[in-house]
This record gives sequence, structure tokens and C-alpha cells, in this order.
Amino acid sequence: PLYPRALCRVPPRSNPPPRPGLVTMATDDGAQQQRESVSMDNVVRGQPLELLKAKARHPNSLNAEMAHPPSLAAQVMGELLATCHNVVVERDQASGSATYQAESPDEEALVEGGAVLGYTYLGATSDSMTVGHEGQGSVGGATANSTKQRCYKLLASIPFDSSRKRMSVLVVTPEGVHRLLTKGADNVMFDRAGDFELCGGQELLDEHLEGFSNEGLRTLVLGFRDLPLAEATEWLSSGTALIVGATAIEDRLQQGVPETIADLKNAGIKVWVLTGDKMTTAINIGFSARLLTQDMELVTLDKESAGDGRPHVLHRLKQAYEKYASLTQHKSVLKRFRKRAQRFQHTLCCQAGLTDVNSVRANGGRPGEEGATPTGSGPSRVNLHELDTDHLALVVDGPSLLDILANKEATHMLLQLGCFCKAVIACRVSPAQKQLLVKMVKEGLPHKPITLSIGDGANDVPMIQEAQIGVG
Repeated sequence: PLYPRALCRVPPRSNPPPRPGLVTMATDDGAQQQRESVSMDNVVRGQPLELLKAKARHPNSLNAEMAHPPSLAAQVMGELLATCHNVVVERDQASGSATYQAESPDEEALVEGGAVLGYTYLGATSDSMTVGHEGQGSVGGATANSTKQRCYKLLASIPFDSSRKRMSVLVVTPEGVHRLLTKGADNVMFDRAGDFELCGGQELLDEHLEGFSNEGLRTLVLGFRDLPLAEATEWLSSGTALIVGATAIEDRLQQGVPETIADLKNAGIKVWVLTGDKMTTAINIGFSARLLTQDMELVTLDKESAGDGRPHVLHRLKQAYEKYASLTQHKSVLKRFRKRAQRFQHTLCCQAGLTDVNSVRANGGRPGEEGATPTGSGPSRVNLHELDTDHLALVVDGPSLLDILANKEATHMLLQLGCFCKAVIACRVSPAQKQLLVKMVKEGLPHKPITLSIGDGANDVPMIQEAQIGVG
């Protein structure tokens, strides 16, 4: 059998403008592979990209003796990339040229990846999608190419959203097969996976996904299921799919981003990254953007899983908080942070119109407010959020935030620890969680800081609206 066990970096096409590069999983002949780098263009683990394209060819695309046997996994991958999306084709009536209009550069890059595999999306109506499929075979000892149009009847489509974390379409192929095509986050897809045989096994797929993440690439897992007609009518209740491979998108930083982030940090502005990416991907992007540096210690709060032997995330958060909060009780340590603390208190005094720092502390750190000093703090105590360190970064994931933000004490500890750190990365977070984190910073600190949210997608709208300043 042929398994999808090779990695392919698809180069940008010559005509369209530059866009994120695509890495896609395809097939090889099941032979032992060498573990070389995946950074070479036009190469699939040492195999030419044209070989992958030949294996993705549909058997009906050319009635001739095939130079290379086709692969079901590669075929379905090509079909999925060309049909499971919301991309619109716009045509210039004067020149006849066509361009893709997508909700995101990632979506466009995936459709372009399907075209590289020989499945070119040509357009859609309300109930069908047309794909141009380029077949290749051997005719009389010579290589021949043929492009045919394949029409897929679209029965249903459920777009990607932050709760489902996947997109699904139900189509009828030109051969009359009812096929459910799905792409989504690996954790969601793995929960619904019925078989990993087509992709060479879950262990190999995990290895490839980890490799992608280590390169800072955003990953998706692709799956499908062929349904009998009766089951197709109730496809929403279908719980399993056959995994055929994965994709990974390189989200290239714009020119000057690392320098800009460095300037913001040098100006004393705290930078928090809130993203839906996997933790490994988010961390690697943090390094490439110079948000993280090699001399930083990472405090990682990821959700524990059954049997991994780790304490609950709330317990690990409390341990980290208490470890660094104890610094506020050592005078020798506080001297290192004195300028930071004095600058913070000076800001409070200016906001309150006061000249006495102790007047601010007497009000519990809130200028202009009356009330008792918070439990466990006194006029001489410095809170953790008043201190700063250049050698600590906090990384927390969305599943952990579900527990943390539901607990008032844990939320306080997260805020204090995050403000103490030089940088914070929240990964695998939903739009609602992004909004709650902005609100936590905006309303949870005594000096009520000004927050700025910057986002480029629909998932960022809630946090943009929550901040005092929003850029989208």
C-alpha cells in the first residue's frame, strides 16, 4: 500500500504575488525514509515534486498506462485542498485572468497547494464546485498531460469557527461517491479519527506535525470519509474520519516586525501574544519575532492529560506565582527592581494627583479610592506586578485558561505573574479568551493601564473591541 509519509514544501507560483509558503503531507512508496530537512523546494523527502503530483493523479484523468501508480491519500488531499474552503474566484472580463479572494492568506495558500498537486479550483455555484485536474501518464513512451474539469456537487458546508476548530464539506464526486472532507486542528481531528493507516500511522503523523511546529508553521490535519447514501443524509452525526495527512503554513513576519517589537519592549510596553496556534508553533514565532530570547526561562502552563503524572494546572500556576512573589519580601532583591517599582508608583501618584507614594499604597494601590489595604499586603510591600524581569516569559494554552479564568484567585495570580514576566504568549486560545485576557489586564491592575489590541482576522474582533485602542 501507499502511505502519505513524505513532506513537501510547495514553492510560490510565479504569477500571483508572494504569499505564505505551503508545506503539505503527501505520499511515498512506503520504503524506508531518510530524515533529512524539509527546507528544500520542489523536493519531497528527496523525491521530486512531480512524483508526488503523479501519485495525486485521479485514475480517470487519463486513459493510458500510468508511469506511477496513483495514491488514494494523495488524491483525496488534492480534492480536499481544492474543495474544502470558502475561496471566491474573481475574473477580469477584459483580460480573462482569474484571481482568488480568500478570508485569509492561509486559506489562499492551501488552495494554491491543491493546484500544485494538480487540483486547480476553478469556481463554484450555490450547489457545485468545479476543479481542473491535471493528469499525467505515459503514451507511446512519451509523457502526456491532460487537464479535465471535475464537478463536485456541494450538499452541505460548515465553515470553520473557534468552537468547532474545523471546516467540513459534504460533496458528491464525479464518480457519484458521497464524500465528507474535513480539515482542522490536530487535537480536534484526532478525537474524530477512525484510522491513521493512510498517513502511515499516528506516531509518524505526530512526528511530522512536531517538525512543522518546530519550524514555526501553522498546522492543519486533513481527513475524509466516504458515506453511504443513507448515512450521508445524517452526516452531521458522523463521528469518525480517515486521516490522509496534514498541512502547515509559514506565517512570514513583515519586514521590521522584530525591530518594532524590540523597540516596544525597550520603551517599557508589555507585549502579549494571543494566538490560536499550537504551543510549539507560537513559541517558535515568539523567537523569530524577538519577543523571546534564548536567555529567557519559559514558565509553561499547559493543560495536563490523564496519566502524564503532572499536577493540575492551577496547582502549577500557584507554585510559579508563590516562587516569584516571594521575591517581594527580600530587600536585597527589591533593590534590583527599585527603579521599576518607583516608576510604577510615580505613575499612580500622577494619576491620583498625589505627591506621597504611601497615600497610594494606603488606598490599596488604587489612586483616588478609599478602602482597606488588600489582605497580605501592607504599606511597605511591593506587589509582583510592580516588578519586572528580562529573563522570564510566560506561556499558557487555551485549555488551561478555561480553568484559570473561571477561578478568581487563579486569575489574579496569572495577571500578577504575567505582568512580572517580560513577555506572555497565550496559545490555542479562542476569540472569547482573547477578549477576557485583554479585560483582565485592563481592569485588574491598580493603575488601569491603557491596552492596545492588534489583530488581522475575524477571530481578533472581540479583543480589538475590548481594548481602549484597537487596530485591525
